[in-house]
Amino acid sequence: MTAATVQREIRVVRLPGATIPLGAYAGTDTAHPHIPDGHTGTSCMGCFGWSNDARHWAHKAVSHG
Repeated sequence: MTAATVQREIRVVRLPGATIPLGAYAGTDTAHPHIPDGHTGTSCMGCFGWSNDARHWAHKAVSHG
């Protein structure tokens, strides 16, 4: 029997000074900058929450461009 190799792609988002896995803050109360999605910019790629989520209030939004 041979060992199977499992590969998976981990998508990342960039914060100032850090790179985190997509959705790393989902289900947590960790404060972080709003990381806008690529379509409407209203949801956060770090937590999948809305842009006006309380976790984003004290942090400057990350801009993509």
